[in-house]
Amino acid sequence: MSILKLINKIKNKNKLSSNDLEDLQLKGYWKSMDYFRFEEEICRLLQLHHEIKATTTKKTRDNGIDIIFDWRNKKGIVQCKQYNSKINVKTVRELYGVMTKYDYDIGVIVTTSYFTKECIKFKEGLNIELRNIDDIIRICRESNFEIKI
Repeated sequence: MSILKLINKIKNKNKLSSNDLEDLQLKGYWKSMDYFRFEEEICRLLQLHHEIKATTTKKTRDNGIDIIFDWRNKKGIVQCKQYNSKINVKTVRELYGVMTKYDYDIGVIVTTSYFTKECIKFKEGLNIELRNIDDIIRICRESNFEIKI
């Protein structure tokens, strides 16, 4: 549930459910950590949810690649974007360029924010996945992901 929906519930004096409160807690968790920890936690979540081998890359000169993974005999990369504003299409184009240059099969962008319509349109027909904060929370629930404080 988005922050705006939660605010509207409060304004309309509707009670927040325990899931609503958990959503707020999880959003705060993902948005409050430092960038390197965000990459590490996304890597841990991928490993838990998809049961894949994934590793974070070195912290500099990584060509925009934060996580590398192998899944069903395919090589994949992840860019982690801990942003408050929407991700624009430039980011998706850059990911596609790295995928093409280094011969990766799958590309994923994970963000604590959301994506513009242009991002969603650009990735059509490409093997690129876009995961926003709501997806992160859904995957946390599906995987019984434990928050490390």
